[in-house]
Amino acid sequence: MKKLVIVLILIIVLSLKAETYQGYVYDQERKPLQEVLVIHGQNSTFSQENGYFFLNSKSQADSLIIYYAFHEIVKIAKEDFDSVMSFTLKPLDLELSAFTFTSKRKNSQLPSSQEKVTISLKDKQDGNSNLAEVITQDKSITIEGTQLPGEKQTASILGHSARHTLVMLDGIPLNNNGEDFDLASIPVELVDEVEIYKNNVSSLSGGGGMAGLINIKTKKTSNNANSEFSIKGNYGSYNFKKLSLSSGFSLANTSFYSVFSQQEAKNNFKFRIKKGNDWFTLKRDNNSKKTNNAMLNLSSKFSFFDLYYNGNISLYDNQLPGPTNALELYNGARIEGYDFLNSLKLSKKIARVNNSLEFYNIHKKSNYTNLNANISLTKADNESENKRYGLKLQNFIDFDKLQFTIVNSYLKESYSHTNKFQVNNSIAERSQYSYANNIISQYSDNISLFNYNVIASVRHDKHSVFKDFSSYRLSGDVSYDHIIKPTLLFSYGNSFTIPSFYSLYWKGDSHAEGNPNLTAEESQGYQLGFQVEYSTLKLKFNHSYNEIDNLIQWVQVQVQSVIWKPLNIGSSEIANNEIQFSWEPLEDLMISSEAVFSKTKNKTLIENGLPSASYGKELVYIPDFTFNINLDYTYQGYNVKAEYSKTGKQWVTQDNLKAPLDGYELVNLSLAKKLRHGKFEHDFNLNLNNILNNYYEIYKYNPQAPFNWACGYGIKYLIK
Repeated sequence: MKKLVIVLILIIVLSLKAETYQGYVYDQERKPLQEVLVIHGQNSTFSQENGYFFLNSKSQADSLIIYYAFHEIVKIAKEDFDSVMSFTLKPLDLELSAFTFTSKRKNSQLPSSQEKVTISLKDKQDGNSNLAEVITQDKSITIEGTQLPGEKQTASILGHSARHTLVMLDGIPLNNNGEDFDLASIPVELVDEVEIYKNNVSSLSGGGGMAGLINIKTKKTSNNANSEFSIKGNYGSYNFKKLSLSSGFSLANTSFYSVFSQQEAKNNFKFRIKKGNDWFTLKRDNNSKKTNNAMLNLSSKFSFFDLYYNGNISLYDNQLPGPTNALELYNGARIEGYDFLNSLKLSKKIARVNNSLEFYNIHKKSNYTNLNANISLTKADNESENKRYGLKLQNFIDFDKLQFTIVNSYLKESYSHTNKFQVNNSIAERSQYSYANNIISQYSDNISLFNYNVIASVRHDKHSVFKDFSSYRLSGDVSYDHIIKPTLLFSYGNSFTIPSFYSLYWKGDSHAEGNPNLTAEESQGYQLGFQVEYSTLKLKFNHSYNEIDNLIQWVQVQVQSVIWKPLNIGSSEIANNEIQFSWEPLEDLMISSEAVFSKTKNKTLIENGLPSASYGKELVYIPDFTFNINLDYTYQGYNVKAEYSKTGKQWVTQDNLKAPLDGYELVNLSLAKKLRHGKFEHDFNLNLNNILNNYYEIYKYNPQAPFNWACGYGIKYLIK
């Protein structure tokens, strides 16, 4: 004990001999600069996202140097350095001959690549009221669910099931166990950037990424100044109301960003239904939605490590009217509950290695009630609870052109279900855990005017319930820097998705039961793309193909009676051709378009191995094509967007015998205006959706809203 005290005293004494230097660095527009190098003798540090730096130095050097690429170097004598200083870096006025510049990737679990799609919300004046509107800027992603605020909205990538899309929040997987994820549970106000990778990404991020992954990066601090406070209100069709508050500020070496939002909507839109040979117009009653969200991000820089905390809670109370062909079975049905996420990360750079240790937990609890149904068998009052605890150690090693990311992770999750009507059908808490190790390597270089980038990743998952999984992925891009810039892109890999707790253990009613003997779904496939850029003109073609084995499908089987049960009897093939076009003919005008053509084939076998009735048929609820064209124009602070989209037919039964859902067309318009007055920034926006007032469905008996609108006003106060 005495030795420990002596060691602590020595550490304190030695640290007192060191001098500390802290401050903020900004550009000329007073925006914080990240990754600015601050040097004092042999000691150095980098600035954070809010521009803050902290340097603990024992060097005897007489001055500090502040360096940022393509900006003037700042040199300040250490005796002139106050306690906390601010620096504004001026860009260098350089005339450079033509050269090739390859940016270095930042420390992230997701490698930078021409393949990765990045959607940034920084300094945007879009009137997006939900996250789904942001993500569908990539038109290869379709949203499943009613396109109104508060409704459940899940993401399908290139025709795959939404449960095969892995959603991550700041690198934390939210649905890696074979279930879809509701994007409406994350308020758009806390989103800073969205990263999208497509096709077989299990070796990058773990199970669930057979179709791809969506990584949502949250705001860590203000993008505009040292501190800000904003309030925004939205109002629209079907009594939609939303209020959001956000604030970002810094205190010494700690940055805070917080968001609170509250929204509700009645969503009682009109829809059309066919009864016999006649069509009737009805109203979607008992469909109100209420959601409250609160988020806090904290980042702090200490002399020995950096600390990051993220907390996010979502509370909801939603009515569920059910399909339009069985409304009487769900009279007054609703679901209420909460999702709560906590994460804490410690980060430290030692020599060439960036090290981070992250702890996180996710707690979800929901209560479903259906007490007023006309048929007693459909009455329900049950509660479900899901818990996840994770630990992740990540080491990023940078050798300039070559980088390695080594990740070791642990995940434990549990599920329980309480049936208050039928206690015997309750599910006692079931738990499972897994360990994973993965390595991601990236090599980037150039030969003359050729730039190339290769990414290889492997991962091994050891699961307590299922077999071990080994996944891999090889991807890359090669480009030629010229007046006309061609780029070749490719990827090949495999993925897996373990069954959800619901599929394994469900026994909530007499018509369906889970199957604890299910095995994981597995896939393998490739992408091949070619892109050409000339000035502001860009044209891209991408072909993707994927085979899925052990596909889980709910089918009718004979036990004591005919019931629905999930079985591993499905296989499928999904092929897509994407064509993307963008052009900026004027400085403030952007024209873009994208078309996706999908070809699917059901390879399902029955239990004896013979082809099923659906063998060789098209998969259900995958449009045979989607097409859209967008115009984005900015003039004197006004931003106008217009979008036209057309979606092809979708099959509704596996045997393709029933008529498919009709295709539909949509036209959406939006107008936004941003004003600055002193320290105040005002944002106005107006969204007009489905201007053609079309009645359509993306799922049978689940109608979409006709024409609807929403407007918003926000005011932000900047403290510089």
